[in-house]
Amino acid sequence: MTEQRAPFNGMSAASPLVERTRILLVDDNPDDRRLVRRALERDLPAVTVLEVFDADGLDAALAAGAFDLVITDYGLRWSDGLVVLRGIRDRYPDRPVIMFTGTGNQEIAVEAMKAGLTDYVVKTPKQYGQLPYVVRAAFEQVRQRAGIRRLEDQLRQSQKIEALGLLAGGIAHDFNNILTIIGGHAQLLEHDLPADDPRHGDVVAIRQATDRATAITRQLLAFSRRQPLRPERVDVGATVAEFASLAGRLLGPEIDLVIERPEDALAVIIDRSQLEQVLMNLAVNARDAMPDGGRLSVSAGLDGEQARIVVADTGTGMTDEVLAHAFEPYYTTKEAGRGTGLGLATVYGAVDGAGGTLTVRSTPGAGTTFDIRLPLAPAEADTSDRSTSSAEGRSVGRPVVLLVDDEPAIRQLAGRLLERAGLEVIRAESAAAAIALVDDPAVSIDVVLTDLVMPGIGGAELAAVVRRVRPTVPIVFMSGFAEADVVTSLDAPVVPKPFTAEVLIGAVRRALDG
Repeated sequence: MTEQRAPFNGMSAASPLVERTRILLVDDNPDDRRLVRRALERDLPAVTVLEVFDADGLDAALAAGAFDLVITDYGLRWSDGLVVLRGIRDRYPDRPVIMFTGTGNQEIAVEAMKAGLTDYVVKTPKQYGQLPYVVRAAFEQVRQRAGIRRLEDQLRQSQKIEALGLLAGGIAHDFNNILTIIGGHAQLLEHDLPADDPRHGDVVAIRQATDRATAITRQLLAFSRRQPLRPERVDVGATVAEFASLAGRLLGPEIDLVIERPEDALAVIIDRSQLEQVLMNLAVNARDAMPDGGRLSVSAGLDGEQARIVVADTGTGMTDEVLAHAFEPYYTTKEAGRGTGLGLATVYGAVDGAGGTLTVRSTPGAGTTFDIRLPLAPAEADTSDRSTSSAEGRSVGRPVVLLVDDEPAIRQLAGRLLERAGLEVIRAESAAAAIALVDDPAVSIDVVLTDLVMPGIGGAELAAVVRRVRPTVPIVFMSGFAEADVVTSLDAPVVPKPFTAEVLIGAVRRALDG
């Protein structure tokens, strides 16, 4: 079993010249083969030379593929070096091939280089001694080309993720508005219906489905790195339980899911969507490591002054080489189209960003275990007395909320929620209509609650007007989606859509209390 603690150093594997290097030598002249072998073994002590001197031997060597580099003559009794080169390129396009010959010419050299030859060396007594340097240079070329291909692959992956992020951001605003309407009305019905009403279960199912859709949207935005981070108190046990309800369809019937969670709340400070993404990414990796089924266990508990999450599978496990690169961005062992190479990098980034640590243990054929430790959140202060006195200290009359949203259903829903909480609501269908109300001194406004993204004048521009005309009036934003840098620049609380009544009313109350 191998254990590693993230992050890893990201160093590449050892050069083939540090480990045992296998060179396939194709030449029908025994004297030349002996001179080549002597030169290579003198300066490259870690080299193994496999000699081939006929067609059958070459076919067997190509079938086995047990070589790292090929040195071939051009003039062969049964063929020529160009045929050998093409045969190698067809099967092993990345392996370096050096043509070392005394029977070729410039035209053959040019044709060979066009066909993918790594280097062309004229066979003279002096050049035998130069062969080790040529071999080293060939491996260096391969390393550089591999690095360029890796960078190109990373660029393509980045472009894919950027495109996904643009798509996710484009639909998130409208989709979250819809979820707000569905979930909000479901919450109103759930509150109004008696617990024994036969329709109560239907309403709960609607609300739970909305919560699941909300989680999926957050995960999509988090994966595409377009979700603003919102660190908050998160109950680790409750999050693990919610994950279990989502993971069944993801894992499939062949994988047994075992969940262990504490009875008491176990709070940490982390972006909720990132913690959900951590669990989802580890579950996806576990599923792919158990193609024939297996067991995935997820446990949460208290370990000293830390919350601990352990995710263990009975899958194929990882070799030392794979484990050494597991947390590198874009590194993947999955076939093309099945992995981005960002799953574990995202996991590490989320855990590290929350001040936690991540350890992984893996044994090939016996499974992998991820051990996450997160610092506990500080105890919550008792604010009940302060809230009561603050409410009693307000001026006579109900506080007035100027509610601004271009979506009629959102205005209707948010207005109902606020009015139920004892607030007076003035509704405006646009920022322009809201500005007219702000400019009217006869209109009393205690707080402005506005959508961030609206046609024409947006919420940020409206806020600038409010701060200029009524500098003492606090502002609260609502948003179905906003880039992280935009949220940071607002200097005001942002209520993410879809929201619950408690979240919306709490944000408005806090703004009123100053």
